[in-house]
Amino acid sequence: MTAGLDLKTLLACLFFGNLFTVLLILAYWPSYPKEKPPPLFLIAKILQLAILQLLLLEEIHDFPLVPPSIILLSVAAGTAEILALLKKLEADSERMKQRYYALAGISAVGLLLPYLLHPDVPRLIAASALTGAILLLYPAYLLSWKVRKTPLQEITGMLYGVAILSLLSKAGRLDCSGEGTAWSNT
Repeated sequence: MTAGLDLKTLLACLFFGNLFTVLLILAYWPSYPKEKPPPLFLIAKILQLAILQLLLLEEIHDFPLVPPSIILLSVAAGTAEILALLKKLEADSERMKQRYYALAGISAVGLLLPYLLHPDVPRLIAASALTGAILLLYPAYLLSWKVRKTPLQEITGMLYGVAILSLLSKAGRLDCSGEGTAWSNT
């Protein structure tokens, strides 16, 4: 007998986990002005809440605008969280910010335009997984090899590496023919 987790339950757990993260940040923000997280981190968490709500909505009923909305919000949330992390690591030069903004913009257009011209959710998911892996490369490199000030940073870098491998695996495994692959199978 195998135990499985219902996708709706998983999405609800992730939603409440992110919600409590946002509430804790807001509750402790005034008490610790020197240690407060960058506002971009809070923005990223709020965008992730919106993404999880859209994923839950998509589980209830198929809406044609939900997949591209999820992808665009994911690119924005991922970019915001990465820029917040780079700021915390003191690796957020103006040049690096411009590169990430450009990469996010190119990714958003590159993901949205083909979907609008020929809606194909499996290809959209594969391309967004590849985009996520690319966006995570620099923070993973910083945390795993370059910065490594604390064991937590090193572990976080390794987890980013696992996330990159997972995203690349997802991009490679998806059935890009358009048959039988939905968000719930990702």
